[in-house]
Amino acid sequence: MNRISKFLSTMLVAPILIVATPALAASGDLYVYPANGQTTEQTKLDRYECYVWASKETGYDPMQDKLPEGEVVRVPIGKNQKQGATLVGTVIGAIAGAAIGSNDRGRHGSNKTGGALIGAAAGTMIGATIEQSGRNDAESEAQEKAESIAQDHSEIAARGASYRRAFSACLEGRGYVVR
Repeated sequence: MNRISKFLSTMLVAPILIVATPALAASGDLYVYPANGQTTEQTKLDRYECYVWASKETGYDPMQDKLPEGEVVRVPIGKNQKQGATLVGTVIGAIAGAAIGSNDRGRHGSNKTGGALIGAAAGTMIGATIEQSGRNDAESEAQEKAESIAQDHSEIAARGASYRRAFSACLEGRGYVVR
């Protein structure tokens, strides 16, 4: 495998950005103790009423909204829209260099080969720069998406934490110990 093919094959592998989300306790992870001797039926009713109240107060419903668990979210880096620019630059540079070299009449006639080599080198550098720009754009887009996912998870987690505080306050106000 020549150097250009090897370089291009390594560039085709799409890396992945990873977003880790924090694990948080759900309302079901709370322990509720009936400190004033409440019955099982009364505890169920109080839990339901506190669930309804805490959901309305916080805008978070643990039955509908999902808290992010300690999950890893893979955000693939999208397609490089400028993929192949290096090869195109090499070919165009070689053709242009050969054409320019054929018009250059030096001591030994035309210099097509030398012009083609110089043009190919220049075209490769320009094409590689363009291709790298596309790769950078794709990576930036994936990074923005990863940050957006992390922000969404953070907002859901914050709303879930507010819900748990409201749920706990409601039950504590009704004579339960909540931990």
